[in-house]
Amino acid sequence: MIRAIAFVLGLAIAAAIVASITGEPTRATNLVVIVPPMVVTPPAIAPIIQQPVPGPQTCPAPAHDVHIDALGDLPESVDRVHPSPSNAAWIAAWNDHHVFVSRDAGATFDRVLDGPGAVADVGFDCFGRTIAVRGAAVGVHDGVDEAWHAVPGLIARDPEPDAPEIAAHVIDGGPDIAIVGVAVGAAYLSRIAASSDLGATWRYRDLDRPYEAAVAHGRQSADGTIRVAVSIADCDYAGLVWVTWRGDRYDTDRVEIAEATTFGLYGDVAIDDGRWMSRGGAWHDIAGLAHDATPIEAPWPAVVADGTAYRIAKGRATALPWCIDGTSPTIDTSGRVWMIRHGAPVVAHRDRACKPIKSPDGD
Repeated sequence: MIRAIAFVLGLAIAAAIVASITGEPTRATNLVVIVPPMVVTPPAIAPIIQQPVPGPQTCPAPAHDVHIDALGDLPESVDRVHPSPSNAAWIAAWNDHHVFVSRDAGATFDRVLDGPGAVADVGFDCFGRTIAVRGAAVGVHDGVDEAWHAVPGLIARDPEPDAPEIAAHVIDGGPDIAIVGVAVGAAYLSRIAASSDLGATWRYRDLDRPYEAAVAHGRQSADGTIRVAVSIADCDYAGLVWVTWRGDRYDTDRVEIAEATTFGLYGDVAIDDGRWMSRGGAWHDIAGLAHDATPIEAPWPAVVADGTAYRIAKGRATALPWCIDGTSPTIDTSGRVWMIRHGAPVVAHRDRACKPIKSPDGD
């Protein structure tokens, strides 16, 4: 077909050339050439390959060794201090209005993540990014820049007028952002929200109800596993719901505890006052404690009793040689005991004449 068309076009061109040479116009003819439509097959287009969703990033190795001559001063009073679960150089201190972060083990502090709403909680991921919750928004600071994101399925407190205030909690230490709070539209239902893209998108897991106490404790591991427990209570039950969440795997248990006590969760070990238990086991008394004990944040099971910090291992308490004379004590990965004394973050010292400072509520 293409050859025929080319032949006809060649004849027309030849006639035009002859006419131009002889000076005689080309006579019209009744020749009609019908050219059928051509079907052109488009070139093949390479298929678009959907890229797989990347897994969690690899966390750097934990950092334990730090040394400074003196702690830096803060411009205002704070009431909470929290060291990173994975790096002893990263320390956060805050009050309801401002967050201060140190990346040099407390030698200096910078104010970060200003925004509307009271500060509910602050933590770190394993890469050193600071995570702060204000209301139902989460802010992330990477040491240079910061960004804020809403958490559509989570709120910081229950909207009912008579409901108690329920703070959101950062479950830190791993590659993701993980927040425990109250589910939107479901009074007293606790929920975990997690994000692997710094808050751009979220996934959720409902925990349990009734969630009336503002107590949650846990940690995310370097492999992305979230281990967390929240206290639950109603008229005839007091306990905690204990959850492990990684990918599609989600395990949960209910464990009875004394009402209004503060518990601690350390991987697969829980501590409630002067008792300890492994997940799936029974409660046992902690040997070596002569006073009521309060679990504290630490890289391993730990409590404070009568001004002394204890490390708990195999059901026995071993006293640490530090004087706990401040409030909100917590232990970093190097073993330093942090606390708040007179509105400032301090590190516990050795002192035989230790006089513990009581918190405003008498604890």
